[in-house]
Amino acid sequence: MRFAGNLLALDTAGHACSVAVINAQGQALFSQSKWMARGHAAALAPMTQAALDRCGPESIAALAVTRGPGGFTGMRAGLAYARAFALARALPLLAFDCFTALRASVGPQRPCLIDSRRGDFFYDAPTAAALDLPLGAGETYALVAPAALNLAEDLADGQVAGSIWRSAFGQQSLSDVPDRAGWVEPCPLKLAQLAQRALSEGQQQRWREATPLYIRPPSIG
Repeated sequence: MRFAGNLLALDTAGHACSVAVINAQGQALFSQSKWMARGHAAALAPMTQAALDRCGPESIAALAVTRGPGGFTGMRAGLAYARAFALARALPLLAFDCFTALRASVGPQRPCLIDSRRGDFFYDAPTAAALDLPLGAGETYALVAPAALNLAEDLADGQVAGSIWRSAFGQQSLSDVPDRAGWVEPCPLKLAQLAQRALSEGQQQRWREATPLYIRPPSIG
């Protein structure tokens, strides 16, 4: 049964702060993305307010959010907002890892690498299979250093997706991102449509299940 109502999607886990709202037909009512390395929490508030001003907060019937891997503070900002909104209104909330969100845009078989911002890349099981990278028994995610990759040809052809440019090419600002279709962050509209399909299939998740996926455990002290 098709999910009815508007759906609000948020992504703050990577190198962008993105907000989108779609209607029951999957059509975009609002979409905005701002590239940034930090400061997601400050950017999220006005972007979500603009979305709610346009669509009306009472029209939102469900939410979707990325849960990482990604930057600690940005990821937590998106999760905290989504969980609070869903809890206050008793709405379904679906959380997706960034690999799933990326592949909603670039295709289910595309290898994806996510910059850890500490000089290495996070990869998942499909990427391990595509790029012949090791993955231990029972592991879903792992880290790999750039020196262990030979991706020059794949990068040039746009065959690898994800936030891979920072470690691979040493760019210091987002304005230096090469103009390649494969080097992307999750599209909030695709994220929203992904959640809408899941809800139509009866996956009625709730806010408690939106937990962060850390690249590394947060260090305290």
